[in-house]
Amino acid sequence: DDILLLTVKLLQENEDIRTYYQRKFHYVLVDEYQDLNPAEQEFVELLTADSGKLAVIGDDDQNIYGWRGSKVEYMIGFTEHFPKAKDFPLYENFRSTPEIVAVANSLIGANKNRIRKKMFTNNPHGEKPAYNCLPSEKEEALWIADRILAAVRSGRRWQDHAVLVRAASMTRALEEAFVDRKVPYK
Repeated sequence: DDILLLTVKLLQENEDIRTYYQRKFHYVLVDEYQDLNPAEQEFVELLTADSGKLAVIGDDDQNIYGWRGSKVEYMIGFTEHFPKAKDFPLYENFRSTPEIVAVANSLIGANKNRIRKKMFTNNPHGEKPAYNCLPSEKEEALWIADRILAAVRSGRRWQDHAVLVRAASMTRALEEAFVDRKVPYK
């Protein structure tokens, strides 16, 4: 944090240093712009104030770092804050089936603080997503293990399955469920 905060302070308080870096970097690209916190936003503004040559990439619906101070409002208000900016929205999803995209549109559409958009895909149709809301992570993990067992019994292979988690800490309940249900895993 100090590296960022002290760099912002240095640029704010020293015009010659700020001017040097504004001229040094002709273009600034910020990836995952939806996750910027106030200090990062200030840093970007200081670097680009002279040229305005800024490109950002992000998706307000993927803002996940509010707990560390990120403000999705920077993404949402980007074109108001940078009025000369051109917006190139990308609504096509290249990874998911139409069924997954429909579920995502339905869930994300309920968010109030977002840029309105409708994702789509030209990918082939797939299975309907399964949804289950269980009271504990242990019950959720057992449900996942049971779904894998049922799929293997119906002809799928063990290696046809993958469980994706946001954080490694979430794997403990899954490992315990897999051991309990004798589901091989790596």
